[in-house]
Amino acid sequence: MPQNPESGPLPASESSVGTEYQRGMLAGREFLVALRDSTLRYRLFGPSVLRAVLEVEAAGQSKGYQDGFLDAIGAYILQTLAGQKLDLAAWNPRSVGRVAKR
Repeated sequence: MPQNPESGPLPASESSVGTEYQRGMLAGREFLVALRDSTLRYRLFGPSVLRAVLEVEAAGQSKGYQDGFLDAIGAYILQTLAGQKLDLAAWNPRSVGRVAKR
């Protein structure tokens, strides 16, 4: 079974695209860090920012990458809405598990 260096074995459903999924999750976290920094600096945010990233950056990637990217953002939203304070620099999006199957 493929291994994730941070969290151990990948679930069977993710094994074939595990590396791409993980890359997508890490890219999602990097996007959130950049978004947070930009929002704090300029006090501006709109849905068009996420839409542009999805259309330009993630669109050319594999489905596993896209799933991981969106799941990381979804996991962050779910944890934040649940009242958890997260340090994005240290946060591991895989700690939440897969947000939803498509």
